[in-house]
Amino acid sequence: GTCPKEVGSPPTDLPHTGTNWAHLMTGHTFPCDGYLNAWQYFRGNPNGNVYATIWRPIAKSQHQLIKKTLLPSDTAGIHTVALSQHVPIKQGDFIGIHYEAVSTEPIIPLAKDGDNALFAYDLYDTANIERYNADLNEGNVVDLGIWSKKRVRFAIRAFLEGT
Repeated sequence: GTCPKEVGSPPTDLPHTGTNWAHLMTGHTFPCDGYLNAWQYFRGNPNGNVYATIWRPIAKSQHQLIKKTLLPSDTAGIHTVALSQHVPIKQGDFIGIHYEAVSTEPIIPLAKDGDNALFAYDLYDTANIERYNADLNEGNVVDLGIWSKKRVRFAIRAFLEGT
């Protein structure tokens, strides 16, 4: 079968901003092996950095940070950030976002259960963990077993090409 060209949600202005914790979108998994070549997201706040991430499950609740990409300050609205180096991804990898600890206004909006913005089936499991950019280096492993998950949807998607 053919592999979809994107994982995540079409970027639109959604009702909430969430927290400055890391959001690991365990429900937004890559359905096949391939290469990440771009991120597209909706920036609700022009100031500040946000990092888009790729995570890989390595044990029951353990996940390894494979790649983080800085999405720097820019105007509010939809932005596409192409990667000069395409990142190899494996089936089952998933996407995430995080901020710097000093970020007080999160950048990428979200929708959650009970919003009229989306249907419930448009929401995805997301672990919300108290980690920031200084804590999250490529190769680090986090245990999501102690963190609760919510069903939300962030205005970000990854573009990929199959192998």
